[in-house]
Amino acid sequence: MLLGVLARRVHWEETLRTLRTASPLLLLLATGINFGSLLLKGFRWWLLLRATLPALPVALALRAAVVASGLNNLLVANGGDAARVLLVARATGARRGDVLASLLLDQLLEVVGYAALLLVATTVLPVPPTLARWRAPVALVLAVAGAALTLLVRRSRRSPGERAPGPQAPDAAPGALARLTALLRRFLHALAAAATGPRLGQALLVTAFAWLLQLATYAMAARAAHLSLPLAGSVAALVVVNMGLLVRATPGNVGIFQALYALAVAPFGVAAGSAIAASALIQALQIAPVTVAALLLAPELASRRPPADAGADAA
Repeated sequence: MLLGVLARRVHWEETLRTLRTASPLLLLLATGINFGSLLLKGFRWWLLLRATLPALPVALALRAAVVASGLNNLLVANGGDAARVLLVARATGARRGDVLASLLLDQLLEVVGYAALLLVATTVLPVPPTLARWRAPVALVLAVAGAALTLLVRRSRRSPGERAPGPQAPDAAPGALARLTALLRRFLHALAAAATGPRLGQALLVTAFAWLLQLATYAMAARAAHLSLPLAGSVAALVVVNMGLLVRATPGNVGIFQALYALAVAPFGVAAGSAIAASALIQALQIAPVTVAALLLAPELASRRPPADAGADAA
């Protein structure tokens, strides 16, 4: 319904004019900045993966991150994230549960970075009142996430030499509950192993730079579309659009992305037609190059067969 209402209010001639006059150079710069943000996120995941896979090449984590982002553009419900767990597990022979644990921690850090950006923006920038109302809930989210990370760090300090539970002896014939308990213990061990203080500190620093690059991507694309959008407007657009990305209702969230962007920048005097054009440019530079790269990389990663016992001990 929101998309229908927005479509009726848009002056499509203005949208086409904005698209035709956009600066190719600035769009190229924005594309490079966006790729840099994606690679930083892949590097952050590599930092966490090294807790259980110390010999993991950084190139593999970066490639898997690109593949996941590209597949997320084609699938709904963030299906690309499941694919990158399988890709790394197959390429290294690691337990899928160990890889999944690092990915969940990686996503938690992404939420922390998003929440910190929103909290800072609503505190120091002149954002619309509808966005400023999120300050208290976001502070609560940050507090809960901080408590969870603190508990993980304490667990890693308490038993730094603890080994993950090994496979059950053949004659033990464990029941379903025992197997589930062993898998859960191994999963928690992998999660705690990645959550050391120094590693989380490095990962949080990388997260901050990745979000700053995302903000730069939005600001550069707005400039390319000749929008008179202040920093607060780009921050509002980034924050609101990423709220919609929590659940991908359409491949790449096409349509929803445009509606949320237009709503976010409307308080800053940006017409709906120009906003639709700018958001289309942002999605194009985020989706097209990454999806092409993913389609080139995915067959090479997926062709690596796991060891014969990889499926047996995968969590």
